Amino acid sequence: MKKEDFDTVKVLFEEGLGKQNPRASMPYSRISEILKTTTTFICVKDNNIIGLVSFTASKKRIDLEFIYAVKSRQGVGKALMLKVAKYAIKHNIALIRSSVSIIDEDASAFYKSLGFSKGKKMDWFLYAISAPARTVVSRSSIC
Repeated sequence: MKKEDFDTVKVLFEEGLGKQNPRASMPYSRISEILKTTTTFICVKDNNIIGLVSFTASKKRIDLEFIYAVKSRQGVGKALMLKVAKYAIKHNIALIRSSVSIIDEDASAFYKSLGFSKGKKMDWFLYAISAPARTVVSRSSIC
């Protein structure tokens, strides 16, 4: 993400929170903090940002913070996850991890299509999910 994309990405981040299941919200200051402390990749089409993914990386794994595509079922999410997985492989990181709401069937299906599997329940509505980076690459490149 370029510096000049920051404000647009911040607006899309907020928009994406409102489309989650269950709906979520967050003050702009917190969104700014997340974007400043994570790596964020964007997807651009016709000079418009149509998706984003933010994550943190350690030596062992990537933790997804947020992923959002303006229009679903267009391959944007898979393209973004492919970027993350390639980043992981380039940096010798084997695992990608995230969380998903137990009621968000669309998110669960998306992650499952990329090779993620559910781990332990994190709290009353979130499951930890993870996938090997190489599995995500092989599944993402199909789209």
